[in-house]
Amino acid sequence: MLAAKATWRTLLASSTRPNPYTFYCGGDQYFRGVWGRLEAWLGLFYRGSISDGNPTPIRYFLSAELGGHSPVGQKRGDKFGLGWYYVGASNEFGPIPQAVFGPRDGTGIESFCSFQATPWCAVSPDVQYIKPEASAIADDAFNCRIRMNATF
Repeated sequence: MLAAKATWRTLLASSTRPNPYTFYCGGDQYFRGVWGRLEAWLGLFYRGSISDGNPTPIRYFLSAELGGHSPVGQKRGDKFGLGWYYVGASNEFGPIPQAVFGPRDGTGIESFCSFQATPWCAVSPDVQYIKPEASAIADDAFNCRIRMNATF
């Protein structure tokens, strides 16, 4: 009976390492300028992390985004953004989660525009492409949506 319990635990998860670590770094860089009467900005946003992958399911993560005022509709305050991410999965799982979920690396991109319809209402179409690489539980996906932000 004792051997069965030990085997069950071993199948579900590997043992957790002592003193796990995760390092994270993120930042942004804005470029601002004034053209005529208009003030515009362009920004680069970035993040990255790395860990030992135990007990977390993610070994590393990278992302970057470029965003700013839209060259079209700048007077209204329209904005745009284009982003990318990459996730490196950890293999520190037991045999059952490894077989069921099949964690693998994944990547995705996102693009959005924000149109200032009125001074108090912004409408933002958004398109994402996600390639999870966890083929056991998910396929590639497109996510299209429209957000509306009303500020009173």
